[in-house]
Amino acid sequence: MTPEIIIRSFSDDQYTLDKVFYSNYYKLRKFEEKEQATVVDIGSHCGYFSMLCAMRGASKIYNVEPFTENYRILLKNTESYLEKVENLKLGIYTENKLANLGYPKFENNFFFFSKVNFNSEAELFDLNSFVTLDTLLESIKEPNIKLLKINIGYAEIDILKSSELVSNCEYVCGEVQANEERMASLTEHMTSKGFKDSFYAQTSEDGKTLVFVFAKEKCENLFEIRESSTENNEG
Repeated sequence: MTPEIIIRSFSDDQYTLDKVFYSNYYKLRKFEEKEQATVVDIGSHCGYFSMLCAMRGASKIYNVEPFTENYRILLKNTESYLEKVENLKLGIYTENKLANLGYPKFENNFFFFSKVNFNSEAELFDLNSFVTLDTLLESIKEPNIKLLKINIGYAEIDILKSSELVSNCEYVCGEVQANEERMASLTEHMTSKGFKDSFYAQTSEDGKTLVFVFAKEKCENLFEIRESSTENNEG
């Protein structure tokens, strides 16, 4: 059965769906047949990446999304594969705490729901529970995680560097805005956790965002990238 895909009017949902799901922005390959592949999607938004993972053979997917308006659509978009998915209304940070996320403003006739973060200038707020990455990973019953994806618009590097249990994952991918020094420090930490291979490159969208992959073996085993490197790769 073809899953129903929900997008909101006057929002950037269609753009995000096209980018993540239809265009396969992360260049994710299919998971191996008969493999019990567990995926943890931090910053699930409306579930477009988790839908892609489900259709590419993931056996279990944990969606982690704190923002109420995104989570509401996430629940609808994952109804077609409930046997594979567990949805968690939860934020990830470097400490366990309660915090407000700011509702996006209406700009250029759109609500940019993909850019929700700790916005102190917002007019409306959404109170949420946040836990550390290790707290989340400790709660997952599967001992080995095939893929951890993180794209939350804040603190991705600090969250990954604060984690000891990230070593439970075989691959880590995501987006971040960071300079060379920050990426080098993240690569050093991930190498210490057993990630032998890494890839990152600037996206063409704003010239500031980096898409990255870390792998215990080879990045290209799960991602369609031309080559991988333990150094920065702009190709």
